Amino acid sequence: MPPDIAISVEHLSKFYQMYDRPQDRLKQAIVPRFQRLLGRSPTHYARQFWAVRDVSFDVARGESVGIIGRNGSGKSTLLQMLCGTLTPAGGTVQVNGRIAALLELGSGFNLEFTGRENVYLNGAVLGLSREAIDERYEAITRFADIGEFINQPVKTYSSGMVVRLAFAVSVSVDPDVLVVDEALAVGDMAFQQQCLQRLRELREAGTTIVLVTHDIMLTRNYCSKVVYLDHGVVKAIGDAETVGEMYIKDTMTSPATMAPVVVTTQDDGQKLRFGTSKGAITRSLLSGSRGSGAVVQRGETLTVQLDGTIDADIRNPQFIVQLRDARGYVLYGTPTAPDDLRIEPAASGFRVSASVEIVAALGPGDYSFALGLIDSHGHSVVTVLDKLVGALQFSVAPDPRATFHGPIDLQGRWAKDGQSKEQ
Repeated sequence: MPPDIAISVEHLSKFYQMYDRPQDRLKQAIVPRFQRLLGRSPTHYARQFWAVRDVSFDVARGESVGIIGRNGSGKSTLLQMLCGTLTPAGGTVQVNGRIAALLELGSGFNLEFTGRENVYLNGAVLGLSREAIDERYEAITRFADIGEFINQPVKTYSSGMVVRLAFAVSVSVDPDVLVVDEALAVGDMAFQQQCLQRLRELREAGTTIVLVTHDIMLTRNYCSKVVYLDHGVVKAIGDAETVGEMYIKDTMTSPATMAPVVVTTQDDGQKLRFGTSKGAITRSLLSGSRGSGAVVQRGETLTVQLDGTIDADIRNPQFIVQLRDARGYVLYGTPTAPDDLRIEPAASGFRVSASVEIVAALGPGDYSFALGLIDSHGHSVVTVLDKLVGALQFSVAPDPRATFHGPIDLQGRWAKDGQSKEQ
């Protein structure tokens, strides 16, 4: 394995034997042996369930990778094979360096031991000497912040306390590779922020991070690459925004209202496009700048013009425009109202068009517009006819006169002696 690769996964697979009846498990252990002795073909009483099948990807040193997918998609099984706690049925996993893992809640803890005893036990498992754990013990207990419970058996802990202690131990060993399986979802908000800050520090120090989560915003903020698992196989590997959008589309689509979706990419192979065959955005134009990728000034008015086509049976068409930052966070979105949309008859349905003006009251940085054409069935149920992620891109130039911080200028005002002054 090349030295710049921290994790290499090649054709990794894992299956489990599934039995319809308890007695079939006993039959599978006994009957086939006698059948082979008699020269007969063995009967199989089990069926194979592939939790992970033919998964391959590499993680570079210092890279942060997110693993996403629905429940039961094979994420936890994959992580257990990465950590060596589960033997694969096929394929290989190679890891360069010391690996620390935070997997299932309480895994690696002896519930009868106290928190202090488990700190030393887990530290030893991770390769630390007692002297090294002694040096880190105060920092571990300070990070976990469970007070006097550190001297109580772990079986008396709440789920949040278990995660606090487990995370504190895992990050204290300065691992080369850190694997985290949805543990951050258990802690309270303050602890989550504390963990995220520690993840930032580890990432900046060059630690390779593999993070399983359902929080797409978290992957966009922390992960340079995302692996999307679906029924044990890799559905997509790519940047966090594009792959995250695919996952959102799959999880939020209602089978009762959504026709089969076709997913494609734009010409550059990076922008995601998906929707049904009942509508399409045929033209999009960003003006008020010098075109795609142009630099605009803070406060400049941008106009997004959209043209599309819809089938004759579409009853409530709408365009949607979403402003996103470089990580894919939605900063602003607006749909058309019926009076905003121009509809004209066409040979196979209707032509639709609309435009929207948006003031770029933004901080310096890179931004994009995601564009959508939908058929609305109510407040929260829609059919996505066509959606383009990252369709129109632009940058906002630095402004030395700006007195605000963050991506959006909300025109904050400070008041003194009853008088206000706009920034």
